[in-house]
Amino acid sequence: MKLTTISLALFMAFGANAAPTETRDGLQPRAECTEPWHDGHGPVNCNEISVVFGSGEFTVHANRVRIRTGQGADIDDYLDCAKGTAGFTSFGHESFQYTLEIQAGNTCIHGQLPNYAYDNLIIKYGDQDFNVQRSTACSKVFAADRGRRCLIKKIE
Repeated sequence: MKLTTISLALFMAFGANAAPTETRDGLQPRAECTEPWHDGHGPVNCNEISVVFGSGEFTVHANRVRIRTGQGADIDDYLDCAKGTAGFTSFGHESFQYTLEIQAGNTCIHGQLPNYAYDNLIIKYGDQDFNVQRSTACSKVFAADRGRRCLIKKIE
C-alpha cells in the first residue's frame, strides 16, 4: 500500500490504535454473529464452533481437522500423529475462551475404514468432553461417511 499525504495525516490523527477497516487479504472484518451461518455441511448457531474431521477424498484423511467459528477464527490443520493415538493436539485462537484439545484416536492409523477411523477421537473444550463416535453433538459428513462434524458450544 502506498502511503499518501492523506493516509499519513489520518494515521497521525487517529494513531495506530484506530479500528482496522480491512484485513490483510482485503476483505472486511467479519461482524459479530447475529444469525446462524453455514460451515459447508449445514447451519451452525452463533454460539457454536464447527469441528470437521476428514475429507471427501477416496483416501481417508481422518486426521485432517477444520475448525470454524463463523467469525473469522478458521483453522485448517492436521492432528499431530507423532504423539500417537492417545496424544492430544491443541488448537487455540483469540476468539476461543479455552484451548480446543483433540485426542487423535484412530485417525492416525492409516488404512482405517471410515467407520473405524474415528474411534477413540476425543474433543475437549473447557469442561466439555466429546467422544466423536458416540456424541450426539457429532454427525457423519462427506460421501460414504468419510468424515465427522461436531458442533461444540462456545463458552463465554
